[in-house]
Amino acid sequence: FYGTHLPDLVAGVVAWYPLTSPIHDAARFVAGLKVPVLMLAGEDDTYKDCCLIKTARGLEAAAKAAGAPLELVSYSSTRHDFVIDGAYFNAKSYSDAMQRTANRLKAYLGQ
Repeated sequence: FYGTHLPDLVAGVVAWYPLTSPIHDAARFVAGLKVPVLMLAGEDDTYKDCCLIKTARGLEAAAKAAGAPLELVSYSSTRHDFVIDGAYFNAKSYSDAMQRTANRLKAYLGQ
């Protein structure tokens, strides 16, 4: 999320099961977004309470209220580290997240 405040260096962010526990004021955080963010999160992610869907949804709601550029895509029956060779690989969620990542990076980079 540090890159979200660096528009001179970052075109956009794609965050897979991101660490959200340090964010205690969602409205304040999204007010500082300077680049678009796509957040991909598992609805069953409870890994060390770092990446809870409740927090991600709070960020999404705050972003919508503020007109901030943050989009959340959540995956049902998906836990943390749902990538290939991850502890909780989920083929359906992974495939969708990879496609969304590729599409978003193309859009960010103008390709």
